[in-house]
Amino acid sequence: MDQDDALALDQFTLTLRRPTGRLVDKSEILRAPIRLTEADDRATTAVAQALDRRPGV
Repeated sequence: MDQDDALALDQFTLTLRRPTGRLVDKSEILRAPIRLTEADDRATTAVAQALDRRPGV
């Protein structure tokens, strides 16, 4: 994770505080997409598309 990613994660923890009513731990945030992709094929597809670096795809 580079510095920009770390700052974005810090900001995201603050953003999640209001809707969750608590300060969410960063490890929870990083585990959530894993659990979502295990439960929903659409989430898996979305993550795969976000990570796809093949040219012309």
